[in-house]
Amino acid sequence: MIAIVATIKTKPGQGAEFEAVAKELAAKVNAEEPGCKLYQLCKASDPDTYVFMER
Repeated sequence: MIAIVATIKTKPGQGAEFEAVAKELAAKVNAEEPGCKLYQLCKASDPDTYVFMER
C-alpha cells in the first residue's frame, strides 16, 4: 500500500477559502476514484496549515 502525506501552508488569512475548496476536492476524489481508499483533509493547529492524507 502507498500512502501520501502532504502539508500545505496557505497565505495568511486564506485558510478558510482553501479549506472550502479542498473539502470539495476531497469529497469528489473519494466519490469518483475507486482505487483511492482515503483522501482526507486535516487542519493543523496553525490556522494556515493543512495536511492531506491519501491512501
